[in-house]
Amino acid sequence: MAEEKTLKTRIVLRRGTSSQWASPNAKPLLGGEIGIDLDKKIIKIGKSVSSYWKDSIDLSVVGLSTVGVLSGEVN
Repeated sequence: MAEEKTLKTRIVLRRGTSSQWASPNAKPLLGGEIGIDLDKKIIKIGKSVSSYWKDSIDLSVVGLSTVGVLSGEVN
C-alpha cells in the first residue's frame, strides 16, 4: 500500500464585485476555475479554456444553493 502523505495547501478562489466582473478588463475564468461575485452572492465555474463571467456556468442554475456559503469572511 502507498504511503499516506498530508499536504498543507491553501486554495484561493477568484472573487470580485459585480462591476469588477462586468468590466472589459476582467480576466476570463479558466476552465474549471471558480469565481465569486461578492455583491450577488453568485459562484461560477469557467467552462472552457477561458470563459468570461457572463459565459461561465452559474452554480445556482444547476441546483446548488449558495445561500450561506458567502456569509463568512471571504478574504
